[in-house]
Amino acid sequence: FARALMVYTVFVPIKAYGVWFYVGIVVFTLGLIAHTCAMINFATTPPGKPVVKGIYQYSRHPMQIMGIIMWFGVGVSTGSWIIILACVIQIFLCRSFLIAQEQSCLESYGEEYREYMLKVPRYLIML
Repeated sequence: FARALMVYTVFVPIKAYGVWFYVGIVVFTLGLIAHTCAMINFATTPPGKPVVKGIYQYSRHPMQIMGIIMWFGVGVSTGSWIIILACVIQIFLCRSFLIAQEQSCLESYGEEYREYMLKVPRYLIML
């Protein structure tokens, strides 16, 4: 999915200096910062423990969600409805993957992860 979007963006004309360009850049940058924080939280968690600190206190899957937010920023900055639509579709397509990932975490971390699931939403809101 991401590779197809990368190839597509090469052919999308950029209308730099418009208001939507700057809005998209801000959305992308915020997503990139949050994604980087999630990677640091993941990397600094001791082996055998679920990641529950930092941005993981707000979303159980921040790397995936922030990736979609970054692509949404690219869509806004380029004015590409195709990229924006792809982001919306990706939210629904990744749902089964995220549920499978949570099942794996339940098997690995047990009750500790179950309690975490009750406190923290799958995305950034309770869905």
